[in-house]
Formats: sequence, structure tokens, C-alpha cells
Amino acid sequence: MSAASSMTQATSPSSGQTNAKTSVGRGLAIGTMLLLVGMLVGRVASVFREVLVAGQFGANYQVDAYVLAITIPSVLAEIVSGGGLTAAIQPFLAEQMQQGGARRAWRSASAIVNTYTVGLFAMVGALLAISPYLMSAWAQGRDGTTLQLVHELLPITASSLVFYALLVVYAGVVNQLRCFWAQAILPLLLTLPMIVAAAFFTPIYGIQALAVAYTVSIGLAAVSMFLIARSHGVTYHFAFRLPPGKGKAFLLLLVPSLLMQVMPLINMMIDRALASTLSEGSLATLAYGTAVNNAVLSLATALAVAVFPQFNDLYLQEGMERVAALLARVSLPLLFLTMPVAALFIGFADPLVHLWLERGAFDPNARHATAMVVQALGLGVPAAATYYVTLRVFWAASDMVTPIVIGFITGVLNVVLDVVLMGPMGHVGIALSTTIVVWCNALAALWLLRRRARMPLGPLARAIGRYALACLPILGIAAVGRFLVPPVDAHFDLLRFALFFVGAGCTYLLIAVLLGWSELVPFLKALSRVGVPVPTVPIAGSGQASLIGWVIQKVGRRG
Repeated sequence: MSAASSMTQATSPSSGQTNAKTSVGRGLAIGTMLLLVGMLVGRVASVFREVLVAGQFGANYQVDAYVLAITIPSVLAEIVSGGGLTAAIQPFLAEQMQQGGARRAWRSASAIVNTYTVGLFAMVGALLAISPYLMSAWAQGRDGTTLQLVHELLPITASSLVFYALLVVYAGVVNQLRCFWAQAILPLLLTLPMIVAAAFFTPIYGIQALAVAYTVSIGLAAVSMFLIARSHGVTYHFAFRLPPGKGKAFLLLLVPSLLMQVMPLINMMIDRALASTLSEGSLATLAYGTAVNNAVLSLATALAVAVFPQFNDLYLQEGMERVAALLARVSLPLLFLTMPVAALFIGFADPLVHLWLERGAFDPNARHATAMVVQALGLGVPAAATYYVTLRVFWAASDMVTPIVIGFITGVLNVVLDVVLMGPMGHVGIALSTTIVVWCNALAALWLLRRRARMPLGPLARAIGRYALACLPILGIAAVGRFLVPPVDAHFDLLRFALFFVGAGCTYLLIAVLLGWSELVPFLKALSRVGVPVPTVPIAGSGQASLIGWVIQKVGRRG
């Protein structure tokens, strides 16, 4: 460091502090971008995986059996060590670090991992013991071939349970260490083994190779996160007890977080159980359509993760009403992006699925069945995106009861709608039931926020009306394309699809501008300044900052 710079810092400490904050902001902005790029790469990899699997197996009983075999262990893992453990582990370790230093924090992490792993080993044994009875009930209505294949695959996929605690805890640790690149490669680690298996091993060993790759992918990701944490100075301890008094504190964080995971997972299990009673391939096409839908909802997931710390800060500083007002503002750009996606899914589902999946054993019948699922789920994309973000308002207020109550009521509604709609509509009725439930979730949460926090819903409703009107030409262009372009099972190449797709998007954008999009102007102005040094946006309890959080803060201060 030069003498001049040293003197400047000595005579102007505030300037040095500002530069340090700007440097931290830049570093965390880069980290945020790494996470977004990693998520995008992971989504592209998952699309490629689905293409390979669809080309190899199509939508037949083997895929049905595979989906059933991974559903139970994945649901159990999510209930006991998924999102709930992720939400609890990071604040708990941060507190341990502050109170007792790094050794205490890493010893606590080791105790949680060890205890969880022993419990998960026991769970695997119990699952394999009851699997004959469980699978008989789960796959009721299926032929013996499918049921036998599920019995063969379940011991393979159930083994993945033992890796979940290691993965979740040490992924939380590397996130606490601000190791953004490790988080960025995690989606690819979870997908790459299945791509390799689908490309090279399933032609030889069949669907069993994909089941092995599923377990290997989770194990690879878990071991990778552990080794990365070790390289950053994290130590492992053969311990099973938390520091005195901290076991209860950790449970108070963990239990409510786990309860919130239960209803969506139960809904998924019920949906798949009912789909398994329909014709062959129904469960597979439902899974394919859900994968297409989830690729879009990753945008909402990223925004929800980024906005939550800002909600938390605002709640602590200014109360619930301010958080609800900010939610109303950040929902506008989210709806602006997701509503045309819903229209595109409805209008272009057939060519989209054709280009995405239709090759090899995935025939036109499977394409048509999957496209109907994409259309039904596409209707719920704006609601699902809004609900993901809205939930964080309740979490910021430490209100775990409201999301649980909403989830329970709409979960019962989901079962009723499944039974009613699957009769006349088959697997599409199950997808439509999911869409209706998602809209009920979003509307119930927004209504409660209006009552409790005076959330302004008028601007949101008017914007939805304008965006919906701007979406109508997308459906018109899709209809025209059906007459001007030969059927997709004959010739509907990528270039022609891209032209219609881009034309629909540009038309939506033009009409949205003409109808007025003043609510988005502050957001766009904030985005236009991404190239300048990014100010630090503090996150409660961590000093962390994010580029998206800064943009959200800028939007929240307007008006």
C-alpha cells in the first residue's frame, strides 16, 4: 500500500469504510451472479437429463416405477432434513460461532450430522422392511411388472437418505462461509451423474442405472460440500451432543421449519399415488410436465431467497406494514415476467414439449399427454411465483402458523379436487388441481396480509389486468401458428418455433408498454445501474449483501 493511500485512510476513516463496504458489495454481487448462473446451468443440465431419459424410455412403466421409487425417499428426506434443516442450520451455526468461536460451531455441525445420519440409517432399514406393504398400497392399480420393478429400485434409491444430512448441513456451512462458487456448482453435481447414466449406462443396464445414478449424485454432492468445507478450515468431530441448552434452541428453530415442508410433500405423494392408478405413462407424463414448469419457477425461487433478508430487516426496523408494501412492489416485475410465461405454456405447449423431449421412445402420444400437463400447470405459474415470495413475509414476522394452516386447508382441497377432476380428465385433472390449489394459496396469503398489514392490493390487481390483456396476443399468435405451420409431429423446426416465440414475446412487451407499466420503471432504473459500484445492503445478523437485495431496496424506496 502506498504512503498516499495510507495517509488517505488514516485521515479519512469514513472514506476507507465506504470503500470497504463497496468492495464487499461488489464481491457479494459477483457471488449472487455466480449463484444465478449456477442455477441456470443446473436447469439446462436437468433439461438435458430429461431429454435423454425421455428418448431412452419414453413414457412407459419403467419411468413410472422409477418415479415411484425415488418419491418416497426424497419426500422423507425433505421432511426430516430438507428445506427445514437448511433454514434452521445457518442461523444456529452463526449464533454458535458468535458465542463460542469456530470450534464450537463446527462441533455443533458435526453433532447434527452424526445424529441425523444414524437416524437416517435406521429410517432406511425401516423403509426397506415395510416397502412390500407400502408399495402394494402406493402402486394400487398397477400391473405386476411395474410393482416388481419398484421393489427392485427402492433399495437403491432409499440408500440416498443417508447422504442427505451431510449434504444439507455442509451446504449450509459453505454458504455461511460465503463460498459462492461451491453453491453454484451444487445443481450440476446433483444432475451430472444422471446425465452420464442416461447417456451411457441405461442402454446396457436399463432404468436400474438411473436409480444408481440418483443415489450417486446425492452422495457426490454431499462429499463435495464436506471436502470444500474442510478446505476452508471446517473441522469434523465425532460428537453427538450439542452444547448445554442448545439442543432445545435448535429444535425450536427446526420443528416449525420442518412442519412447513410437510403439506406440499404430502400433496405431491398423493398426486403421484393417484396418477399411478391411471393408465400406463400417466405418472411419467405428469413428472415430465412438472419438470418443465419447475424450470420457470427457479426465477421465483431465486427472488424469494434474495428478498427474504430484506423483508427481515424491514420487519425489525419498520414493522409488518412496510414489509407488505415492499412485497406489493417486488411482485410487479415477477408477475410481469411470469404471466407471459403462463400464456406461452398454454399456447405453445405442444411445440415446446416436441422440441424439448420428443425423440427416441418419447412418441407423439407422450408429447400430447405431457403438453396438456404443461398447459394445466402453466395456468398456475404466476400464482406459484407470487406465493413463494409472499411466504417470506410471514417468515420474517416469525409467523410459521399461518403458512401451516394455509397449507393444511389447501392440502385437503387438493385431495378433493384430485378425486373429482381425475375422473373426467385423467392425469391432466391432477395437474389442474395443483394449479387451483396454488392460486388458493396465493390469494389466501395476500388476503391475510391485506387484513393484518394493510397491504395495498389495488396496484397489484390493476397490473395483473394489464398484463393479462397484453398476454392475449400470445394466444392469438399461437393459434395462427397452428394454421400456418404443419403439425408438430411432421415439421415444426426450431427456427420456426423461435420466430413465433420471439414474436409473441415482443408483442406482449409492446402492448404492456402501451397499456402502462409505470410500476416497473423504478425496478428498471435500478437494474440499469448494476454496472456501478454496488452499495452494501445489510442482512440482519450477518452483514451480508446481495445485488438483488439492493435492487429490491431501491424499488422499495420509490413512491
